[in-house]
Amino acid sequence: MNGDKTQSWKGNIMEYEYKVIDVADGAISSFLLGEGRIETSVLEAHINVMASEGWRMIFMEKVQQRHLLISDRETLMITFERKVPESEREARAARCIDDVIAAEDGL
Repeated sequence: MNGDKTQSWKGNIMEYEYKVIDVADGAISSFLLGEGRIETSVLEAHINVMASEGWRMIFMEKVQQRHLLISDRETLMITFERKVPESEREARAARCIDDVIAAEDGL
């Protein structure tokens, strides 16, 4: 990594935050046809909703998951990034470990 991102934790100040979402294909088409496809309009809608909240897509990966033991289901794991407002950076950095614990408890 380079530029600002390498400095994100300098002085416990969080410059960026990240969010990962998964967008799955239609379960009915996966079940009936044995394969699914994520509609472009659905993917576009998810990305635009995130963009409207200030998020920028930085990475996307396609994952095949077994669904109902008889078919594969395509899921896109999408990572978004946004800059944390300067007034919130220190508080967000202090809260990071709590976010990790809460996420692990939800598993």
